[in-house]
Amino acid sequence: LRTPIIPGVNDDDASVAAIAAFTAELPDEVSLELLPFRNLCAEKYKSMHREFSAVHLETPSPKRMNELAEIVRSTGVFCTVNGI
Repeated sequence: LRTPIIPGVNDDDASVAAIAAFTAELPDEVSLELLPFRNLCAEKYKSMHREFSAVHLETPSPKRMNELAEIVRSTGVFCTVNGI
């Protein structure tokens, strides 16, 4: 499963632990890939004259992404982090 980590939405320990617990309960063994939020689409929104409401969000640090991955791994779920 690929899960974006979005600051202020699901970047806290409890949210990631809940995602990991859900993943661990799936009938087949499933791994989890954490994806750090990025503002890559901000320019596209601007070119379409639309407001990008997440422009103020920052990409989670590699350190934080690794901390979240360790929370997942502590549940026995295989976890990777994309982009760091």
